[in-house]
Order: sequence, then C-alpha cells, then structure tokens
Amino acid sequence: MPVLKRFLARTLCAAAAILGTVLPAMAQQAPVNVRLTLDWAPQPHQSPWFIAADRGYFAREGLNVQIDRGFGSGDAMAKLAAGSYDIGLGDPNMLVRWNVTNPASKVTTVFLYMDKGQHALVTLKSTGIKTMSDLAGKKIAHPPGDFIRPLWGVLSRLQNIESSKIEWLTVQPNLRDSLLARGGADAVTAFAATTYFNLLSLNVKPEDIVLFPLGDHGFELMGNGLLVTQDYARRNPETIRKFIRATLAGMRDSLTDIPEAIRSVARRDATINPDIETARYKMMIETSIMTPYVRANGFSAVTKDRLEKLNAFLAEAAEYSTVPPVSDLYVDTYLPPVAELQAPQ
Repeated sequence: MPVLKRFLARTLCAAAAILGTVLPAMAQQAPVNVRLTLDWAPQPHQSPWFIAADRGYFAREGLNVQIDRGFGSGDAMAKLAAGSYDIGLGDPNMLVRWNVTNPASKVTTVFLYMDKGQHALVTLKSTGIKTMSDLAGKKIAHPPGDFIRPLWGVLSRLQNIESSKIEWLTVQPNLRDSLLARGGADAVTAFAATTYFNLLSLNVKPEDIVLFPLGDHGFELMGNGLLVTQDYARRNPETIRKFIRATLAGMRDSLTDIPEAIRSVARRDATINPDIETARYKMMIETSIMTPYVRANGFSAVTKDRLEKLNAFLAEAAEYSTVPPVSDLYVDTYLPPVAELQAPQ
C-alpha cells in the first residue's frame, strides 16, 4: 500500500507540474478580441487591415480582429466612446472639438496612417472658380458633421474669402458629388480621393475637376489615423502595440503590392471597379501616405512642433479660450522602435 501511495503521489505531482505549464501556455495563446471600425465603406486605403487579417498578421500577434465598415470619423468616435468598438480609423483633426465636448470619453490618436490629410474643396472649371477667393458668392455643399465647415472662419481669413456671400448647402454624402456634377452646387467640401473618382464615375472629365487641398492652402492637417479612447489605451497598452505592429506589416504589403491591396478590397466588396480603385489608391499613396516626409522619416513620425501648431490652430478654429493638451490629439507611446517604422523604398 505505501508503494501505491507513493506512486499515486508522484503521479499527481507530475500531473500538477504539467498542468502548471500547460494551462498558462493555453491562456497566453487565447487570442485577444479587437473590434475595428473603419472610416467608410471598403476602399483601397483600408487594405493594410484587410491584408493583416487575410495573411495572418493579426493572428501572429495573438489578436482576433473584427473589421467593420464605417460611416465617417464622427461616427467612429461615438462608437469608440460607447464601447461598441475598440479601435477606429478616423480623422485626428476632429479630436480637439470631440474631446472638449466629450470630456468623459476622450479619444486620441495612437498611430498616424496618413501623413497629410485628404481634406479639400472640389469644384469644376465650368464654375469659373480659379482661386479660393473666387468661392465668395458661390454655393458650397457639405455633408452633415463635416470637418471643413467648422474651420471656415479661419480658412476664409487666411484666403481672404468673403464668407458672408457664401451659401452653404447641407446634403447627404451620397448626394454631394452628383449635386456638383449637375450644377446644383459650385463646390463641395470633400475627401479629395473620394470625390475626384466619384466625379469621374459621373462622366466628368479629369481636366474639368479642380482640387483645392487644404494642406496646400494654409492648413497643415494630419490625415487619418488609428483612434482609441484614452481609457482603452490605459487598460490595453500591449494590445495597441500588437495592433500597430500588424498594421505596419499590412501597410508594407499593401504599398509594395497594389494589385493584392485591390484584391483585398474586392474580397469585401465584389462590386468595386479594380481600375478605378487602383488609380484612387495610387493618388492617396502619393498625396497622403508616402509623402516625402514619410519617405525620409518613417510612418507616424509626428514632431512636437507640428502637434503644437496643429493643436493651437484647431483650438482657434473652434474658438476655444484654452488650448487642450496635445496628448488629446496624438500620443506616440505605443509605437515600435523607429527602425520598424521606416517606409518601404
């Protein structure tokens, strides 16, 4: 009997030792669920996250990522604040106003995807608008919740536009570009790459489209980035770091293999026109993602000086008496080492 007892004791100890190593390993292998809301319906600039999912880059980081289409940056921020999503792709420039009006659910940027914003005024040659000042006396259409409209006071002062003579038309996003094409508006506020190609699909000739990117007219705005609530960031720092690493892997594949980037979008929306989406993505890469600054300094290399100037500018545009802290706009806490942020050449 003592022999049997010793055997059973040794067996139980061995089993306990095995469980002591297996159970923690199993716990470590359990994927972390992350809910990502995009900025809009599937488009090629979102391909880094599609590729990261398709090629297992999220899984490699121990993440199980749910990717859903978005309905604009304002909607993404509201969903983050409500806890419906964990990470959102959206417009950091909207955060100053959001955080002042929603102090209990502040959102910040943890990774800047587009170095330069796609914010623009778009018009047609037939309107006779050749400079920004020519907008005086014209009809400008903008969607509800538009980012550019609240900035108009500062923009009009910088560009010497007599704003009192402008007629503003509030229209739904799906009607805005067709309104411009039909002559119902003289100009629209827009995400340049979206409206430009929408107009082409409406049989407007490329040479008839006139773009006024705000970044070229006194507005050094950032482009879209990854947004999270500050509370989520405090509670999930390692998850954010892993998500950014997977994002960078997807970005490199997307930027160096554009056909695969377009295929990744087509797997989400079979109705897209690959030729149009390829041209759209190339335009966005050139103007917003792979800017000369990014090629020289890497992704999400946001300087303190740029942040402070943009933060002050946005606070002025919103007519706030106190400038919010720059950490409400952007933080680099969760980025990998600089070497891992270098852009493909």
